[in-house]
Amino acid sequence: MLLPLIPRIKTPEMLSIIPNVEYISARYASGHMVSINTANINDRYFLAGLKISADLTKNITLSAGVENIFDENYVLDDGTLPLPGRTYNLTLSAKY
Repeated sequence: MLLPLIPRIKTPEMLSIIPNVEYISARYASGHMVSINTANINDRYFLAGLKISADLTKNITLSAGVENIFDENYVLDDGTLPLPGRTYNLTLSAKY
């Protein structure tokens, strides 16, 4: 039985929707800037992404996606290298 209030989403076989979720908890930093006397702890962060891929032909695929949808600011290791915010990508691939 299908509930009437829930929309039914049907995608063609050629279309793929690929969500991506990543959660990194707080952790101790490592690297050259870390001192033994201080506890350098990086903040936790949550990242989400979405990719949509369509098979145009048997050998050609078109994909579009967004990474870090919520434009989260985050760093790795000792905090000196911030990582990118929201990024977009578009890919056309061919198999031969």
